[in-house]
Amino acid sequence: MRVLVNCPSGESRLFQIDAQATVLELKQILQEAEGIPVKQQVLCFAGNNLKDHLSLADHNLEAYTLSDEVVLYLSKRLAAPKRVYLASRQKLSQQAAELVEADTPVGSLMGLLESRGFATQFSPGASIIVKRQDGSTVPMAVDAAEELQALEDRVAAQEGVTPSCCTFLQAQCGAMHVQVYPSASASSNTYPVYKRNAMQPIIMKKDAGEDHQPLPELVKELCVLGRGSG
Repeated sequence: MRVLVNCPSGESRLFQIDAQATVLELKQILQEAEGIPVKQQVLCFAGNNLKDHLSLADHNLEAYTLSDEVVLYLSKRLAAPKRVYLASRQKLSQQAAELVEADTPVGSLMGLLESRGFATQFSPGASIIVKRQDGSTVPMAVDAAEELQALEDRVAAQEGVTPSCCTFLQAQCGAMHVQVYPSASASSNTYPVYKRNAMQPIIMKKDAGEDHQPLPELVKELCVLGRGSG
């Protein structure tokens, strides 16, 4: 059986393989060719994932193939997936969730922001600044090559709170802000209030607990602030 595998690297690899070979055996060959561990490989044919323990013949691939080659698609499953959020600096509420590897360099998130249309091109050597929920800065230097998991571990050690998620966005100054949640300065019953078209919160925190500010008063205060900001 002739099998053409389209790989994540952009390569198309052609194999002559016994139809009785299992999918697992084909994956072992692909591991040597592409360097992707077997456990992270996903082989797909006509929208369906192939099962490791079955042979290629068991999947009846040739019956659904018009040419003399069976075309398969190989994708890579994340080894240690971590969810991050990308935000637009023009509209903070515009966010998108992304799954990345835990060992992803923090600096590579700049390219992800650019490719998703959330940021303009970052300048070489752009700063990376860690922000708390209230907009204050966590005093720590971040290298672009530092892995995402390592950064979260450092934040947890310094702030005493383990971040459950991180939001990445391009600041007006051109730096990349990493907003961590939760942070040491904010509790679960507080939330930031932002001024229109501004990156920094004009009201640092509003209490949503037992002694919360009544909604009419909050709306009135925001209207006054809005007129004052022009």
